[in-house]
Amino acid sequence: MSDIQTPSSPAKVALPFGVFFGLFVTIITMTIYFLDINMYEDKTIGVVVGLLTYLILPITFIILAVKTFKDKHNEGFLSVVDGLKIGVIVCLIMAIISGIFNQLYFLIFPEHLEKMFTLMEENMVKQSPNMTQEQLNGAMEISKKFMSPWITIPISIAIFSFIGMLYGAIIGLIFKNERPVF
Repeated sequence: MSDIQTPSSPAKVALPFGVFFGLFVTIITMTIYFLDINMYEDKTIGVVVGLLTYLILPITFIILAVKTFKDKHNEGFLSVVDGLKIGVIVCLIMAIISGIFNQLYFLIFPEHLEKMFTLMEENMVKQSPNMTQEQLNGAMEISKKFMSPWITIPISIAIFSFIGMLYGAIIGLIFKNERPVF
């Protein structure tokens, strides 16, 4: 029996990988919240989480989705456009899941959001000790506006869609195997 499955669209193949990516990022986020990790104080954890979220995990999940599409759903063929589509969809789904989770989490546990703002304010004072109270209040007001779901979710979607487009195009170029024209 052949390992090739019924032809499928890049979107159908990318969807579960985006869901797994979103769940993985959500688990990382929950771990940080529940272990009460202060990423403003421990910069190493911030760098590791950033590398995982913006580099290692997107590349890993996009490669897995591209390989699955190419090898199991497209007879060994892959165009750069398919790689790009898969990259965008994997990262788009992750951004939606992660964004919704964060908003629900802060709705259920508003004290964590307040704690985050307190840590942010303390960090601003440490980094800019000459900042006036008026400047600090203005900076915190802007930060709070940017934490609204109407801003964080679309920004997250835009950033991760771009990341998915970039990584998907590069991975598509690497794994490209165009279907013969004739």
